Amino acid sequence: MTMLFCSRLSGTEIDLMHWWASPAEQKLVSLMAKELKHQGVELSASGVAGVGFQSYFSQLTERLQQGRPPDFAQLSGHRVQPAHLRDIVYPDAAPGWDDWIPLAVQQTAKQGERWFAVPVSVHAINWLWVNTSLWRQLESRPPDNWQELLVVLQKAQDKGWIPLAVSGSNWNISVLFSVVAIDVLGVDHYRRILIERKLHEGDDRRLRRIFSRMNTLRSFAPDNYQSLTPQDAMALMQNGQALMHLQGTWANAALTGAGWQPGRDFECFHFPGTQAMPIFISDLMVSYQGSPASLQDKQRFINTIMGRDFQKRWSLLSGGLPARVDISLDGFNDCSRKVINNMRMSHMHGTVVSFRYEHREQIEQVIMHHFNQQLSDDDAVARLIEILSPPPVTDFPA
Repeated sequence: MTMLFCSRLSGTEIDLMHWWASPAEQKLVSLMAKELKHQGVELSASGVAGVGFQSYFSQLTERLQQGRPPDFAQLSGHRVQPAHLRDIVYPDAAPGWDDWIPLAVQQTAKQGERWFAVPVSVHAINWLWVNTSLWRQLESRPPDNWQELLVVLQKAQDKGWIPLAVSGSNWNISVLFSVVAIDVLGVDHYRRILIERKLHEGDDRRLRRIFSRMNTLRSFAPDNYQSLTPQDAMALMQNGQALMHLQGTWANAALTGAGWQPGRDFECFHFPGTQAMPIFISDLMVSYQGSPASLQDKQRFINTIMGRDFQKRWSLLSGGLPARVDISLDGFNDCSRKVINNMRMSHMHGTVVSFRYEHREQIEQVIMHHFNQQLSDDDAVARLIEILSPPPVTDFPA
């Protein structure tokens, strides 16, 4: 992974550290720079390229420890670490934020009742992106449940296609685990076990069902999945070698950016069983004390990215959802409309789940070792229960 720095500009400017480094994501940074320029603020953007977050957070931590924090840094609601929230500048939240932003998204950007971050956008990650040409040959309907999904995957395999293109990245496999888990567990058990870490009798059987299904999905994955990146997996679907690919809603932007259109070139389906239980991540912006920009310029940045026009244009480019709910759907394609309407309805019913859990790195290690057949189902369940169990209380002598 390499770090790409733009030179520091003279005059009023904002130093932003982010991970939007792909060609498609650079369009987002250009949009942000253009909007800020209208406010008299230049954007000096530092992007960390590569797959995953480890390099990005390592370099952000290094800058913070060296006393040269960026004015703003991108964080994700599912990976906020206490070390990255020290010495932050709490944003001057407008009165309408609590009304514009859904509660589930607020919970990723607040400490108690106080906003610590500015939500830029939201992505749902429980979506399958399907090659339309191959899909029509199957003469099937979108699968609504696990059994219907297996029928579709088997049909694709019988035709000599890769049924489900996944990569060997921790990110891709942990997303797969999460969508399988929420289908098996439901919202309440998912939150209780994986987020709140409250284990009950019978949870070992529930977790075993998840790992059993992961075994089944592995049999439909590419033989060389461990050597593939998420971009490679998406390409297998695009070039007609694979029927479908599981990815977040940024895939919508990648596909339309390549000239593909929903209904003509690709389809978008919920992962079966998650129709009313979408899993999301939120892109956040955090500001730091001791950075060069003035508080006035930082507030200009915040006001810009929370503006309705910017939120809509950003979402159209990113494939994601506006953090605000008072945004018109005019101009969004069919897949975006489907995602946004589903998310808004689920917000109303309280069934939206943030893609986060405690001890993420340890849990992802178990998920990866199991998917790579280095752990049996029973061993994976035992290890996961060990990680999720609260530490024992030690009684000290009086």
